Amino acid sequence: MASIEFSRVLPSAASDSASLRMWFLAQLAPEAANDDRRADVLLALDADKHAQVRLRPETGVLDGLIFVAMQHGLPIRADLVGAMARMLLTSFATCGHARVAPFAVYLAEAERDGIRFTDDDKAAFAALWAHCAKAPIKGATQEREAKALQDQLRRFAGIEIDPLDAVKKRAIARPSPCRFRPPPPDFDFWCAFFQKVAAQAEALIAELTQADMPVWTKDREAFSLRFPEDGVLPRTFGFWTHKDLDRPFDYRNFGGLHPPKTGPFAKQAPFRAPRTLSREDFDALCARFAPLAEHEWDQDFIPGAEHILASGKPEDWALLAVLAETPDAAAPTAGWKKRLNVAIKPIGAEEARRRCLSWLSLYHTPGGSEDALRELFFLHSYQLEAATFAMQFPHWPSLPPAQVDGLAEWVALVTLGFSVSETSLSFFLVHAFGWDAPRASYDDDPPYRHSWDCHLATVANQRLLKGAIWLVADNPPPDAAEIFERVARAAMPVRLPSRAVANAAIKGMALVGSQQAMETLGRLKRDFDDNGISNAVDRAMVTIAKARGVAAADIEEISVPAYDFT
Repeated sequence: MASIEFSRVLPSAASDSASLRMWFLAQLAPEAANDDRRADVLLALDADKHAQVRLRPETGVLDGLIFVAMQHGLPIRADLVGAMARMLLTSFATCGHARVAPFAVYLAEAERDGIRFTDDDKAAFAALWAHCAKAPIKGATQEREAKALQDQLRRFAGIEIDPLDAVKKRAIARPSPCRFRPPPPDFDFWCAFFQKVAAQAEALIAELTQADMPVWTKDREAFSLRFPEDGVLPRTFGFWTHKDLDRPFDYRNFGGLHPPKTGPFAKQAPFRAPRTLSREDFDALCARFAPLAEHEWDQDFIPGAEHILASGKPEDWALLAVLAETPDAAAPTAGWKKRLNVAIKPIGAEEARRRCLSWLSLYHTPGGSEDALRELFFLHSYQLEAATFAMQFPHWPSLPPAQVDGLAEWVALVTLGFSVSETSLSFFLVHAFGWDAPRASYDDDPPYRHSWDCHLATVANQRLLKGAIWLVADNPPPDAAEIFERVARAAMPVRLPSRAVANAAIKGMALVGSQQAMETLGRLKRDFDDNGISNAVDRAMVTIAKARGVAAADIEEISVPAYDFT
């Protein structure tokens, strides 16, 4: 029946891809075709590569037609299986998981009807599975759905995966784009220079916020005496009155230093000196935020797997593989706990617990709060600003100190005329070179990206975190309550929390059951206005109450700190 020749039946009007798409949609509509006719249309389209090219598969038309055909109804036929798989492969770049999922349902129905898939069919399923495994996903729900779809396609393709091989692939993490790079040339000089800029900016703010603006802001000769030329950079009188500085607010005449009392900018904060760091303080802050910078929890690999693997012996890999198989559930299953105990035995419970605590510290130190992520962004911005200055002004480090001081004051003045941002030093370059001023960037792979998501664990990594928490909670150390509190707080940022990890940590506190654990639970309940967290804390207190043989209300009362009141 699949003998449709599109060259004969296509209307002459269908000369462009949009018209051709509309013609195909009409052929698939219920009023124009039955199920078998729709199947014939798809089979003919699969055979006619010229028609596919005319439809422009890169725009997602092929997968859209398949989706429409399945919605209207298709017969379960062996010849349709391979045809639809091939066309989905052709347009996978645009269709993704959402359009492949109905096809997987169709395959399941075909399998139930006794249709046997050919080797070519299975090769197409395997290719679809490989594409799905690489496709970007966002959010826990989508990740779970994508994983279920990939497992279906893999089964239809007859592909068996060794769990140990799978975890070995995940253990090879790429370098994080957010990691710290080596500092630029003369970084010590630029840190010291930026601190001079900040000090000069503070002095200028005091001068510019007086009742009357300084004379040099009104008189060119006074300006020339205040900011003399040095042959390095021109001093431009009146730059603060130029309209092209009006981006995005009105910064003219240093207006930001005197925010209006009424109008849309009434709440605008005054300008401030740029935030700067000495080289010593910069290095110390980088060391503090290194765990956050160096590990991506939102990717399909295991951050810091070496903390669990230690020397990488077979028994170490076995432990990691069991942790990777942690149930995607609220509590560990008996079967998983049995496998975990078998994996722990060759290593020793104390050593396994130490490794898990070390690995959990990567997640909770300093944690992924918005303040921590903002600090990480500042550190990268500061280093890139220094690199940009080094690129544009490589000779400044060799200038006499007095000349450097004069340049610092000029940079401070221009910076105040541009921005309220704490990372505003690079705005000086806008004044010097225009809005398209070249900026330094990291020249590596993967390139730097400011990510608010690097700490948001995938479902697979949440399962690993839960497994590590459950392992530690089985025989918790004295400081377990503090550790679990840090993990819970790290898992509860304002944006897209890893609630499963937070709940596992809260349950861990219930297993600890100490006075410290009860106070920790009380703090979490007070600090987070979240019904889910509050309910998890209440359940944990009920668990502690049962273990102690007292009422839950008594436990909640105990959880309130005494503050040494008598």
